Amino acid sequence: MSAAKFNVYETQVKHASDLVHWVEGSGPELEASRPIAGGLSENLDINLIDAPLKLDEQVVLPAERTPSDLSVTHKSGAMILWRLSASGDLKLRRVLDKSDSADGLIRPLEDTYSVSGVISDRLRQFNPREFNLLDVGNFIDVADPTATGHEVKLYRSPLGTQVGSLGGLQGRLQWDTGEPASWAIITCQVTLRHTTGTRSYHAQADINGDFCLAFAALPFPKKEGDSRPPYVCTMTVTALKTASGSDWHQPDDFISGELKSLDTDEFNPGIDLNFQAGTLQRLVSSGSDAFLIIRNTA
Repeated sequence: MSAAKFNVYETQVKHASDLVHWVEGSGPELEASRPIAGGLSENLDINLIDAPLKLDEQVVLPAERTPSDLSVTHKSGAMILWRLSASGDLKLRRVLDKSDSADGLIRPLEDTYSVSGVISDRLRQFNPREFNLLDVGNFIDVADPTATGHEVKLYRSPLGTQVGSLGGLQGRLQWDTGEPASWAIITCQVTLRHTTGTRSYHAQADINGDFCLAFAALPFPKKEGDSRPPYVCTMTVTALKTASGSDWHQPDDFISGELKSLDTDEFNPGIDLNFQAGTLQRLVSSGSDAFLIIRNTA
């Protein structure tokens, strides 16, 4: 029996516009980004919005709006963006018939655009956040491992932070005016003992200002006599007072704040502390019975 022959009259061409990766914001700061594990990313609710929430609807420019022809496909740890139009009459999705030139298969150059959205986690392992992406478009090939697309950092909630045997830091951040420092991002720079240099760790407070920072990839210091010496750390914070109590926030808009010392009434851009490996230390500012106090620098 001879093989069946098919005549192809049409070819559907579909080019992806861009790719967005969800990556870990909490934990150690490494050279390579850490994608959100597939099982965790499946619990994310991702919704596109028309424009950044901080903008007045009456003055939003067209370039600041999410395109109306944008659609998405969710994959493990990522979101693929699709558009119909590239620029002018050029299309990212079209049907070629057999009389069309092979040039129709070439990906057209897009006009770049902006994308805004909000993310929440049904299991509350990650804090919710807003994201605003600029210069989106012209992603060449979703199968190309060298094409990274865009990245959005997600931060673990205190509930979703797993503290291992090395221990960590915890506390509740409060503005000096009494409001919870919702969503503030804490950075702790640790001076390494087994080698030279430092390593930075990040954590984010929840809507109540509670945070938990877990240390990892640090060896226990060698004993000196009968005890182990502590790690010397410097803690800094970024926040935005208008985010206090707000359901949505954009961490990229945060600015540096000042922290009240653990043992004096002074405010400084950073506070120094000693961390004893294997413990979960609670940080409280001087003169407070429960809170780590932050204030605006502006």
